[in-house]
Amino acid sequence: MGDFVEEQKERERRLRESTMGFGEFQLQKTVWWNRIELDNALVRLSIPENGILWDAGCSDGRVVARLREKGRTDVIYVGTDFAQSPLRTMLSKYPDILAVCADASRSLFKPLSFDAVISLQVVQQLASREERLKMLKQIFIALRPGGSFAVSVLNRPNWASLVANGIEGPLLSSPDLYVYLYTPEELRADLETSGFKVNEVVPINNLPVRYLKLLGPLGVFLDIFITKYLRFLGDRRGRYLLAAGSVPAA
Repeated sequence: MGDFVEEQKERERRLRESTMGFGEFQLQKTVWWNRIELDNALVRLSIPENGILWDAGCSDGRVVARLREKGRTDVIYVGTDFAQSPLRTMLSKYPDILAVCADASRSLFKPLSFDAVISLQVVQQLASREERLKMLKQIFIALRPGGSFAVSVLNRPNWASLVANGIEGPLLSSPDLYVYLYTPEELRADLETSGFKVNEVVPINNLPVRYLKLLGPLGVFLDIFITKYLRFLGDRRGRYLLAAGSVPAA
């Protein structure tokens, strides 16, 4: 199993280095869709003034871009990704941040290094539960007591057609990419096993992209409103799951 996990990880890394387009989150057709995920995650993080944020699996910097748009220039941002190409893109836009090319499931930072951690659609890419727990435990170790986290993954009912068994495996459309499709219960269980206090696991990104292209910022507001006040409408419709919580205070 270990060899398969590492081989799958290396296939994805090579793909991301060479052929996957970066900046895809800024495309007009997805900009509002992306905004929903970002704003739902960031509003659940408690980042103090001059606090340190780890973006685990940062790609080309969509989190730091949104932080800057929201005026959070005080946040000390540290982004990690296992592919160098997106990090170069990110640093070309934001040369004042910190970027590390590394595997987030391996020990990277000293314990208690961060006030908050965000990881968007990364944990799901690891090809075994053991490896996913390793990543979550590294996040737990790196957070200070009382520090907050936000983690998003794909919501299984809406993505079952991506893989042969409807649960996990290489993508049918791109076998170099692996995905595990989470249920809310499984995501909560993995986080709690890793030591976190989980405040909520909620479905996000409820409205179809075609509506968001028409509604723009209003669509973002409506989608976030559904998540906050009409969750029962999104339990199965939400395309992603977002978990948020903290490290228990000492």
